[in-house]
Amino acid sequence: MGKVIAIDGPAGAGKSTTARLLAARLGYTYFDSGALYRAVAFLALEQGISFDNEGKLAEIAGEMAIRFQTEANSNRVFIDSREITDAIRTPEIDRAVTPVASLPAVRKAIVERLQELAKGKDVVAEGRDVTTVVFPDADLKIYLDASPEERVKRRFLEYQAGDKEANPEKLAHELKRRDVADRSRQEGALRIAPDAVVVDTTGLSIEEQVERVLGLVKEKLGTAEGKKTAQKRSRMKWFYFLVWKSVRTISRFLWRLTWEGTENIPREGGVIIASNHISYYDPPFVSVSSPREVHFMAKRELFSIPILGFLIRNLNAFPVSRGKYDRQALEAAIEVLKKGEALIVFPEGTRSRKKGEFLPPKPGIGVLAKEGRVPIVPTYISGSDELTKVFFSFRRVKVIFGPPIPREWVLSVPEGKAGYQQIAEEVMRRIGELKKGCQTGPDV
Repeated sequence: MGKVIAIDGPAGAGKSTTARLLAARLGYTYFDSGALYRAVAFLALEQGISFDNEGKLAEIAGEMAIRFQTEANSNRVFIDSREITDAIRTPEIDRAVTPVASLPAVRKAIVERLQELAKGKDVVAEGRDVTTVVFPDADLKIYLDASPEERVKRRFLEYQAGDKEANPEKLAHELKRRDVADRSRQEGALRIAPDAVVVDTTGLSIEEQVERVLGLVKEKLGTAEGKKTAQKRSRMKWFYFLVWKSVRTISRFLWRLTWEGTENIPREGGVIIASNHISYYDPPFVSVSSPREVHFMAKRELFSIPILGFLIRNLNAFPVSRGKYDRQALEAAIEVLKKGEALIVFPEGTRSRKKGEFLPPKPGIGVLAKEGRVPIVPTYISGSDELTKVFFSFRRVKVIFGPPIPREWVLSVPEGKAGYQQIAEEVMRRIGELKKGCQTGPDV
């Protein structure tokens, strides 16, 4: 058995997302034990098998050809070649999984399967009893919890994001019912392991949850895991890193470039970095201020210039036709986000030529955020417009990364042009707030 990090807790406490992102950062295998029970409930309903037929359900649990495909922003579940990711996350399955998971024979089959799958692997496992039954000797046990109100809110946003109907009052009743059932069942009851670390996630963003758990991993498992994670975070392509480092150093010297709020940029998973646009210099300044390797769009004509085309192509630029709808560029941008990369976007679409004023945002950023299913980091840049007048800036160029707009909020906004525009306007509103708090006067 390799290292095992087991994460337990009630529904809606953030187990699944935290465990998946933690596994990605550590390079561990991610196990979602709850998905196996949900898959059994799904197949039972589909095949018309009674939940009282313990023997048949245990047979399904032991023989179903289930597999996981972990991606930057999701954990996809398949039975044979059929994807059931969304099908097992419905209110109907929420109600069905409790009686299925309470059957001793089913639990025994799932536990044995998980233990067998974990052999020889470093694992992050989450589920209702992974710290007490599945992996009682785990190297680190964590119990995530949150207030009932917070858990209902998260579950409601989850259903909205998947275009599923949900009523907050009914969700509250359902979560309360599940808590009682989970804590009182004879097999695999929900309880806090004596040696588990309890983490209250109420009010925490997903990134904050992951960082807190990662701190426990470093403390418990030693510096090797911390170094491994740091290397994974900071890894850039060698050419990109050389240019990034060089331009960053030059910018700090010639134009007194400074940045703040880099902790607001998620270190893993797809993300949009959305900035105001006042100068041709904005893309490189925002890029070198970011601790992550980024991708961005560039005018198609630039790629035909021999040296410049080679340079920007190797710095993760991809072509876009200006002044018209470019479906190919849109699809390329969405693909970048789905691969878990960072993408710089300028919501205004073009540079603002009136000092201090923003242009009306385009709905395109809403399309990208919704299709890519990613958070957005509002970003404000100041001082770069001075460089169009004189090469050396007497005014500091400053980049501020604000708190991210959560993916959950993005996905809760209705589909369609009005929803996309709503997202774009919210981004510019937050950039405006960063502008108000930005001190851009001369150094004292």
